[in-house]
Amino acid sequence: MPAGQPGAFSRRTHLMASRFWRLVSDVVPRVSPSLCHCPDGRVTLRPDGVPWEVRPLPERVVAVGDIQGDLVGLASILHQRGLIDGDGRWSGGRSHLVLNGDLAGDNPDSRLLMDFVIHLEQDAAASRGAVHALLGNHDILALSQGGRIRRQAERRLFRRYPVAGAATDSYQDAFRGETVYAQWLRRRNSIMKFGEVIFAHAGVNRWLLHHHPQRVNATVRAWIRYWQGIAEAPDHRSRWTVGQFEAGSRPGPDDPPPQNAEFRFRDTGPLWTRAYKPLTNRKDRYTGKKRRDAPDNEELRQILQKYRARQLVIGHNPVRGREILFSHPYHGNMVVMIDTRISDKKSGALTCLEITGGEMQPHPARRSDTGRHVRRLALRRLRESAAA
Repeated sequence: MPAGQPGAFSRRTHLMASRFWRLVSDVVPRVSPSLCHCPDGRVTLRPDGVPWEVRPLPERVVAVGDIQGDLVGLASILHQRGLIDGDGRWSGGRSHLVLNGDLAGDNPDSRLLMDFVIHLEQDAAASRGAVHALLGNHDILALSQGGRIRRQAERRLFRRYPVAGAATDSYQDAFRGETVYAQWLRRRNSIMKFGEVIFAHAGVNRWLLHHHPQRVNATVRAWIRYWQGIAEAPDHRSRWTVGQFEAGSRPGPDDPPPQNAEFRFRDTGPLWTRAYKPLTNRKDRYTGKKRRDAPDNEELRQILQKYRARQLVIGHNPVRGREILFSHPYHGNMVVMIDTRISDKKSGALTCLEITGGEMQPHPARRSDTGRHVRRLALRRLRESAAA
């Protein structure tokens, strides 16, 4: 048997473990209460059966931070790490790719990037690999804010090539109902775990001591279904998972949901929190002090230990120096920051995080002709599907 090729026993063990955890994910929702309450008034909903943890741990996990619609940048990284071939097809075998939120962004290629990732998920699954596209705050803005903060350039492809099944050619309707983008959006997690590492776009906080990640993920998806017009509004006390209310204080148990509520950008959910943004001094240098809304190190250690993890990997907060930050100025090596401003050609950098054998390694990349070729292919496919 060639070196590195799994034998029949290994394949059977992997299959049995996968079936066991799928069974656990199916049983948990049936025995969980419909609502979980927290002493501070927060609420989450019953798990919906979507796993949050990948078991057994894949031999190789590659994670990419905030992409913000930069298809050329993403394709360049994936090709140089051997995850895609020259035409953008999956070539990573059983590797797992984690896209840590904010796939959409202020970029005219956001639709092309989404199309690329949706196809890549299917390609990877056929090779027994996987692509995990976590949710970030920018990914839900099309629904929650009606696309009002989007640039015209980003909406151009949606207007020029109407989305099949969308009620209108508006940017928001592309993500509502049963369109391919709507279905993909409500399948995604906001928190995931691989081995001893938890991934979340913006981070987690003390609430994770009371609310299981499967509940948080299910609650985020419930709000997405509501915004998409296919489900009733969730309990308004669960609104913290997708952004807090702009006006007034946190809603109490008997308060009616505010009318025309908008996001307050400083909040506590996994998509929006700024609890892990390092504090700086007047010279714009990290101070190493704790933010007021952040857990202290003992609290974070308790959160990680509760879920048998040792590190939290986040994006959302761009790092200095164009490199992955493996030691947070306050939280140390418990928090790894991987948002290197991939889409910013002037001050950002193409990087990814690779986990093999439990060890983390950074891998820089450069924009390539392959990345540009993959973009051209994505645009051609979009035009051909629209013509058909």
